[in-house]
Amino acid sequence: VRIAWKDGPGGWSLALLLHTVRIDGIDLEASYVDKHGNRRSGWHRHVWNAATKEAEKLKEQIDNLDNVDTIEEFLIRSFQVMNITLNRLDYGNYELRFD
Repeated sequence: VRIAWKDGPGGWSLALLLHTVRIDGIDLEASYVDKHGNRRSGWHRHVWNAATKEAEKLKEQIDNLDNVDTIEEFLIRSFQVMNITLNRLDYGNYELRFD
């Protein structure tokens, strides 16, 4: 997991990586083109592309992150959207990557 945060909600993003390749992610952009070719703005999810084996370019709008106030709330809601379950008792000897 790669997490970036700076300057409030507009600077927050979350990416799920496998061998440094984004396989899922959520962030906010003032302007982007969704997977149907429509110009949009706001929160979106990076969608897996089976042909290219990455989730960099295909994006779909998500609405449940409006009015998020804290990085903790952003992460909780984002993990829910991405269907990622976290275990409070994690005994791994690694650290999350914060950019």
